[in-house]
Amino acid sequence: MPGAALDISPSRAVVEELPGHDPQELREAMSEVGLPSPAVLPEFAARPSAAGRAMIPAAGSRLVRARPPEYDVEGETTSVSTRRSLSYALDDTALEIIVRELDRLEGGRGRRRRGRVERLGASLTWTTRELEVHIDVARGATEILVWRRLGRALRRRTVMWTAFGTWLGSIFIAIFGGSGLFDSHFFEPFIPLVVLGSLIGGGLMGYRKARSRHARALPSARAQAEFIADRLVGLAGEPIAALPSGL
Repeated sequence: MPGAALDISPSRAVVEELPGHDPQELREAMSEVGLPSPAVLPEFAARPSAAGRAMIPAAGSRLVRARPPEYDVEGETTSVSTRRSLSYALDDTALEIIVRELDRLEGGRGRRRRGRVERLGASLTWTTRELEVHIDVARGATEILVWRRLGRALRRRTVMWTAFGTWLGSIFIAIFGGSGLFDSHFFEPFIPLVVLGSLIGGGLMGYRKARSRHARALPSARAQAEFIADRLVGLAGEPIAALPSGL
C-alpha cells in the first residue's frame, strides 16, 4: 500500500506486561535499536499489573485473616474460633484489663489458672492448654482472635468412655460366667468369642458415646468463645477523645 508504514511501537498490552521496569531504561534501550519511544510508556510502566493491583489493599481496608483449622485428619471438630475487629488501637491499659479478665474467666470454679502472656510489639497473646487469645494491633486497628482448643477434651472423653464401655463388657462377662453357662460343654467353644465380643463391643460402644457427647458439646463451646470475644470487646471500649484546650 503506497505510503503505508509498519508501526512497530509497543502496544498498550505489551507495555502493561512490563511492570517494575524503569521507563527511562526502556526508552534508552528502544532508542538504541531505532524504535520510537511511545508516549504511553510512562503511563503504563508506572501502573502496576492486575495481579499487582490485587495485592495492594485499598486505603482504609482490612486484610482478611484466616481462622485456625477446626478439624483434624479424621474430620472431627477439635477447635472453635471467632474474630472481632476494632477500628481503633488498644493501649497498654486496655490490654492489662483484658489479661486480668481472661485470668478470671479461665480461673473460675475453684481453678487457679493463669494464662501465659507474650508481647510482640503492641500485640499480645494469652494462652492456656485449652484457650488461646490473640490481640493484634496494627495500622490503628485491632484484631481479636479467640481460639478454643477441644482436642485435649476430646481425647480425655474418648479414653474415659472407652474404658467405661470395656468395664461394662467385663461386667457382662462376669454375669454370664456366674450364671454357669461357661461350665456347659455346649458353650465351651464359644467362650473366647463371648469374652472378646463383650470387651470389644463395650469399648466400641463407649467410643461412640464419647463422639456423640463431643458433638453435643460443640454449640456450648462455640457460644463460650463468642461470649469471651464479646466480653473483651466490651472491656476494650471506645477511646475517649481528648477535650479541646481551654475547656
